[in-house]
Amino acid sequence: MAFGKIKNKAGIFVEPTPKSVSAAANMKIPDDTNVSLTDTDAKDGYPISSLTWLIFYKEQNYDGRSKAKAESLAKMLRWMVTDGQKFVEPLQYSGLSKEAALKSEKIIKSMTYDGTPILK
Repeated sequence: MAFGKIKNKAGIFVEPTPKSVSAAANMKIPDDTNVSLTDTDAKDGYPISSLTWLIFYKEQNYDGRSKAKAESLAKMLRWMVTDGQKFVEPLQYSGLSKEAALKSEKIIKSMTYDGTPILK
């Protein structure tokens, strides 16, 4: 597929690669994770980048949901932001920054079932 380099805020023409998207995401992330990577300040960052958010209920005991299902979801989400990150590069995706991964894991660890944390 043909694509072109795009001029970023630093005036550098950047190719869309996993590395340049990851560079765009290497920034301060607020606790609520509400941040935009578009038009990043990162010198080597691709200017049209974005994060993907997952939306889930903090309290997982709803609509007859089993504790086992809630635990499976929490474990899968934690894997995605920790050990699963080693698969992003071979699959040509951009990995999470260390800060984004830590904030994500903290949010995932806040998941509860009947008010009790699912993960330790």
